[in-house]
Amino acid sequence: NPKPRVFRLIKDLAVINRYGFNSVGLEACERNLKAREAQRAVQPGVVGVNLGKNKTTPEADAGVDYSRGAVKLCEYADYIVVNVSSPNTP
Repeated sequence: NPKPRVFRLIKDLAVINRYGFNSVGLEACERNLKAREAQRAVQPGVVGVNLGKNKTTPEADAGVDYSRGAVKLCEYADYIVVNVSSPNTP
């Protein structure tokens, strides 16, 4: 996304984030979360997973992407968010 990617709306007490929804893929995410799980005892914290469909996935098949991600990553997450309205994944 073009800059600025993050900016404040002072009057509205708001922040707009346009960083995008970049990802290296489901398998890489699972590897990272698995490694994080091994450290949880010494580095506790809340782990959230934000799922979105792939950019190339047709809207009619989006549920498959969401479901696959949730099933694969749920054991590592304290919560899961399904991002159904990302403007970056038309």
